[in-house]
Amino acid sequence: MRERSGLLKKVRLYLITDSRLSRGRSEIEVVKRALSGGVDMVQYREKHLPDDEFKQTATELLKVTRRKDIALIINDRVEIAAEIDADGVHVGQKDLDCRKAREMLGGDKIIGVSASNVEQATKAIEAGADYLGLGPIYQTDTKEIDYPRGINLIKEVRAQSPIPIFVIGGINLENVGAVLSAGASGVAVISAIVSADQIASTCRQFVAEIQKSRI
Repeated sequence: MRERSGLLKKVRLYLITDSRLSRGRSEIEVVKRALSGGVDMVQYREKHLPDDEFKQTATELLKVTRRKDIALIINDRVEIAAEIDADGVHVGQKDLDCRKAREMLGGDKIIGVSASNVEQATKAIEAGADYLGLGPIYQTDTKEIDYPRGINLIKEVRAQSPIPIFVIGGINLENVGAVLSAGASGVAVISAIVSADQIASTCRQFVAEIQKSRI
């Protein structure tokens, strides 16, 4: 796997799994289709699964992503990430501290941190996060939220963040251009991809919209 900062600079479309939204399709199937459509990085995020089942599927997913030279990020479960030699972890505000995760995984692994405001983003950067998962920007069906943070948060964090910002929360084909124009490095997408009728085709549409925003 490439050096982590160089890898992250190239990530634009970041898939986050959710088997409850995948309409009966396995996580392996969803990820394979998404990779064929142009996804740059994958986060395995199934908070409802027991550790043994989670680890088994994560191990299989790692084989799939490694064949494509794509990073597999494990949500929260740092011990499992270390055991299977995943490419990194993503931790939330209520999960393991970023510094502790770094101690457990070592310097060559990717560590992402969720942030929903400027203060959280600043703390994550100071703690050594490799990227921010910023949001929720828009209303989302995957998590109960008090209110979406909106485009202005992206601009505020971008002004002071030296690390990549992947925005999350209600990201779809209609708003992807707006969040990238506001300063996002890339988009983290759940339902718009995993619930799509044609996953690979939807990913290709995202890639096309992302490319348009870079022109």
